[in-house]
Amino acid sequence: MGCIPAGWPLQRILPEGHRDGVTDQGVEYRGAFDKVCAERNIRHTRTKPRHAWTNGFVERLQGTILSELWRIEFRRRFFTSAAAMQTALDRYLEFYNRRRAHQGYRTRGRTPGEIFFTRGGKRDQRTPRQSVNTYPA
Repeated sequence: MGCIPAGWPLQRILPEGHRDGVTDQGVEYRGAFDKVCAERNIRHTRTKPRHAWTNGFVERLQGTILSELWRIEFRRRFFTSAAAMQTALDRYLEFYNRRRAHQGYRTRGRTPGEIFFTRGGKRDQRTPRQSVNTYPA
C-alpha cells in the first residue's frame, strides 16, 4: 500500500482525467498507470460517465485554481516556460493548502494542511488567518 507524505495510507485513487473532466475509462489511465497502482496495492477506480457528483470536489478545486490563480497570473505576466507555470502553481498550492481558510462544510474554516498534515486535523494556534480569495501577489 502506498503512503502520502503525511503518513496516510493510500488505498484507492480516482484520478482526474482529460476527457469530459473525468476518468471515464480513459485510455490515458491504462497500462503503466494501472500497473504501478497494482504493484503498490492501490485500488484504481473510475468515475461513471456523465456522473459529475463523483468528482465534484476535484471540479471545484480546478475552478478555484482557475479563478484565483490563472486568470490573475495570465493578466499580470507572460509565461515563457512550463517550469515557470509549475512554479506559480506550486506557490499557489502551498498557499491553498497551508494558509487559505476553506469555507466548505467538511473543512469548517480549516486549511487542507490542518486537516491532513496535523494529528487528528486539529487547528493550530496561529494568529487569525487570511480570508478567502486573498492570494498574495
